Amino acid sequence: MSPNLPPDASPKNPAVPTLPFLLFLGILGLGALEVTRPLVRPLAWGAVAAFLTHPLFAALNRRTRGHCPGLCATLTLLAALCFVLAPVSYLVTFLGQETSALVAAIARFNAQIQGGTPELWFSKLPPRIQETLGPLLQDRRLWGELVQKAGLWVGGLVAAGSSGLLQGTATFLYEASLALVSTFFLVRDGASMVAYLGSALPLPGEQKRAFLERSRDLLRSVLFGVLLTVALQAVLGGLGWWVAGLPNPVFSGFLMFLFGMVPLVGTALIWVPGGVYLLIAGHIKAGVLLLLWGALVVGSVDQFLRPLFISGRGGAPTFLVLLGILGGLSAWGFLGIFLGPLALALFLVVFDTYRRQWATEDAPEGTLPF
Repeated sequence: MSPNLPPDASPKNPAVPTLPFLLFLGILGLGALEVTRPLVRPLAWGAVAAFLTHPLFAALNRRTRGHCPGLCATLTLLAALCFVLAPVSYLVTFLGQETSALVAAIARFNAQIQGGTPELWFSKLPPRIQETLGPLLQDRRLWGELVQKAGLWVGGLVAAGSSGLLQGTATFLYEASLALVSTFFLVRDGASMVAYLGSALPLPGEQKRAFLERSRDLLRSVLFGVLLTVALQAVLGGLGWWVAGLPNPVFSGFLMFLFGMVPLVGTALIWVPGGVYLLIAGHIKAGVLLLLWGALVVGSVDQFLRPLFISGRGGAPTFLVLLGILGGLSAWGFLGIFLGPLALALFLVVFDTYRRQWATEDAPEGTLPF
């Protein structure tokens, strides 16, 4: 027999929410979705950055005995900015110098052609190339027309892409600012946010804690596994680049770090062209050395250490990570490298919970069969 309740009273924790409440919650949820949809990408980047920098925040927070979380979050954010801005500043400076040198070289070569004094390097080209370019270099008027047309073509491309470039730059700065702000709050209050959201998970009591722990382990294995792997590949690839005698090993290592996150091809997009260039240029020993170093040493890191980093204790299966990266790149771009494997792995965790909890009474215990 149910207890007598006042007319305006209701059970504190009803077993099933009423239909009007679910409809009301759904309407408000749609409104919240429309508000946050444009912010999903910067918020996701902020969450990734907060997770990566949380160990530093936790260490600083312990030193202050938890009395200055805002200051600790600010220091953590400044350290992360320095870590990111240092290589970006180097990259921008290097590209600016190389662009200026290229423009100056083209202008100098054009002036020499116009003056009838082509550089000595032309005489070192293969005979067939000299026969093809010889009349062009001797005809100053034709050379000038080609340079003028090329300039007009490049100018048209610049004019056509200038508006898109400005818009893309403005969008990037806007999203970067939002990601920066969200990183601060997620670093400072992320633990309480996760606990609050985790308390509402529609899972049995013990499964909630297991799901949150599994999510943390999966995210840690994917993020640190990918980053540690490509960082080691970049160092080894830049070292091989330097030993082979090619210029700018630091810049080539930075490119290997970026391309190393792309599965299947990875750092080979950088060291293979470098080795081929050395072979074509006649540096057979250096070219063979760079290609062997890339295939046997740099490539072995991706083949052996990446599974070790990613599939460690509580980590994600390597095959699942590969599928998640490929699908994540297609769905979310560069951000999908981290979110794709996590989405697949968490789905399988929840599915396995359903399988063992409700689907069958004699479901075997153990790890996921993937």
